[in-house]
This record gives sequence, C-alpha cells and structure tokens, in this order.
Amino acid sequence: MGNGLGLAPYYLLDYAACIIALSSIYVHAQLHAQLHPQPSSLDLQGLYISLLLLSNVIVILVSFKYWWWLKDELLSKSEQGGKSHE
Repeated sequence: MGNGLGLAPYYLLDYAACIIALSSIYVHAQLHAQLHPQPSSLDLQGLYISLLLLSNVIVILVSFKYWWWLKDELLSKSEQGGKSHE
C-alpha cells in the first residue's frame, strides 16, 4: 500500500519493532532466572518495560503514517454527504 501512496518504506520499522519486542523475551527470561531479587533486577525490569514500550511506540507511529490518508478520505466523504448531487 505504501508504494501505491508513494510513501517511503516505513513498514521496515515494523520489522525493527518486532526484533525489539522479541529481544524483550530474553530480558524477561533473565529477569525470572534470578532466584532472589537483586538491585540489578530493577535494571532488567526497566529494560524489559522500555523495550516493550519502544516497540509499541514504533508500531503506532508507523501505523499513523500509513493510515493518515484515511482522514482526508473520510472528511471529504462527510462533506460530500451533506450536498445534493443534482
């Protein structure tokens, strides 16, 4: 769809977000591998949440970039809906 709209290949950022989210699995496993809470576990927990948050923000921004054109389509249809076509 991006090619049809003439947009840059922003969808590649979705692949990066997927890799970031998958890397959070490793961090999560390391977090649960520790039997006793340690000060370093807070660092791992923060890294885990940060990775998930970053991947979600990337996906949302890319989605907005690709789907923003719908705003113009929907607004133009609603403006035309109120007018008669005689």
